[in-house]
Formats: sequence, C-alpha cells, structure tokens
Amino acid sequence: DCPDVLLQTIVAARPRFRDLQHQVLADLLPAVLAAKSQTLVAAVSAAWVRAPTVLANGMAALWRRDPTASLTQILDIVQELKIIPDFLAIARPFHFALDLAILASRREYLNLEKWMLDNAEIHGAPFVSACISSLADKTNTGSLLAALEPEHGLGFSLRSTAVLFKCLHAVIPKMPAELVDQLKKLYADYLRSNPALAE
Repeated sequence: DCPDVLLQTIVAARPRFRDLQHQVLADLLPAVLAAKSQTLVAAVSAAWVRAPTVLANGMAALWRRDPTASLTQILDIVQELKIIPDFLAIARPFHFALDLAILASRREYLNLEKWMLDNAEIHGAPFVSACISSLADKTNTGSLLAALEPEHGLGFSLRSTAVLFKCLHAVIPKMPAELVDQLKKLYADYLRSNPALAE
C-alpha cells in the first residue's frame, strides 16, 4: 500500500546481489509509474538523487520484460523529473537508451540526431554496434514494415529510422570494417523494403 516508501527502501539498500535489487525494482515500478501521484513522483525523484544507476537499472529491467507497455511510462516519469539527458547518459543497455531516445524525440523532448552523434563520439563502436543491432532486430523479427509506419505506436518511425541511418553513415570513418559492412547490408535491406528512406 506504500510503494513510495518501498521504492526508497529498495533503492537505499546495499544488497550483495544487485541483479535481485534490479528485479525487485522492476516488480515495483509498474505500480509506482501507474500511480502518477505527486508523492510517488517525489519518491522517484529522491531515488534518482540517491542512486541514479540503481533506478535506471530497475527501469531497464522493467523495459526488458515488456518494452511496449513500459517505455511510455518510463519516459513520462523521466520527463516529469526533467532528467531525460542525464537518464539517457547512464541508461543501459544501449538498446534501452535508444528506444527511449527515439520515443523522446518523437515527442519533441530530445534532438535525436545530436544525441546519436554525441553518443557515437563518446561510446564509439559499442554504441554504434547496438544501434545497428536494434535496426537489424526490426528486420529479423518481421517488424520492419511496422517499424517504418508513420508516427504510430512505439516502433521506429520512418523519420527516426532515417535519422539513425544518417548518423550511422556520418560516423563510418570511425567504425571498424565489420560494422561498416553490417551497416551497408542493413541499409540496403531497408531501402528494398521502403525506398522512401533514401529521400
């Protein structure tokens, strides 16, 4: 009945097993995020100040369980706290950060192109590889057409996908040859499915 108190207690704990802490947070966060009360917003804010990485990892664990249902809730609370850039800076895995950044850009909370280029510069190949992998997942899971739909749902819109490819092509000179090959093949696959991407 007191998810705010429970949230603060879990975040303040120093458990031996961090994965368990993250999973408990993932269990608690849906109730916290759904409540949308000022008390709970304050509790999440306090948790962010006290242990931002623990909170971010708990949200990532929630996202892993159900990306579609949780992503909007996560973005809503992160926006409410005005911490989108700081949250994205520590959000891992990069797939999670990318999904959240894309949704934030679609709501005009974030400049996706700048965020992509900054992260490619800061994190290099691991970030670029995660971006390519995220785009490839859309193709491999058969969701390519849904991903390229106009601004519907939580998938990568045509606009977002075009921004991702533009930024990835911009950092080709800094990429390992293997990633360059993956990117070129993936881009060709996308163009075959949706020629409008080249416009």
